[in-house]
Amino acid sequence: MKINWLFGGTRKIEHDNLRVNMEYGLELKVRLVLIREAEHLLEHLDLIVLNVEPTTGNVQIDPSIPEPLFSVLSQNLHLLTMSIAKVKTR
Repeated sequence: MKINWLFGGTRKIEHDNLRVNMEYGLELKVRLVLIREAEHLLEHLDLIVLNVEPTTGNVQIDPSIPEPLFSVLSQNLHLLTMSIAKVKTR
């Protein structure tokens, strides 16, 4: 799984620890979604590309992801976004 960190303007995540926590939470949530919705797709984690704006908590699923991965993740996008929001508020 690849995460593209998108930074609007010059703002950066001040602490690498925060970025690592966001990445861990997001990867864990992706795995949980796949286990719950389509466990057979777990072997295709390397095809997943997420675009994350850490300052706003916005998560986008890259359109290059093949079906049915794209659909499964799209239907659960709110869960992925919540995983970023939880880390930001700690």
